[in-house]
Amino acid sequence: MKHEYRQGEIYAMAGTSKPHAIITGNVSVLLRNYLRGSGCMPYMADMKVMLDTPNFYYYPDVAVICDERDKNAAVQSWIYGFMATFMTPSR
Repeated sequence: MKHEYRQGEIYAMAGTSKPHAIITGNVSVLLRNYLRGSGCMPYMADMKVMLDTPNFYYYPDVAVICDERDKNAAVQSWIYGFMATFMTPSR
């Protein structure tokens, strides 16, 4: 189970649905094609992103990383160019 961390509070994240996974995958592919050669790279769902504000960690559906300083981070990004979370109806 994934969790998000916001200033000492831990929030459980719900699992995804098939439509949600399809939307996330399609947006990631579109961004990857659009960003080709730009130095930016889209990452899907499992990339932990820390906002500029300390102690805020998220797992966005799609994050675009554009800063060379962050490209060598194995599991976490601090410097991002774009972050999106998609809302789909729950059952």
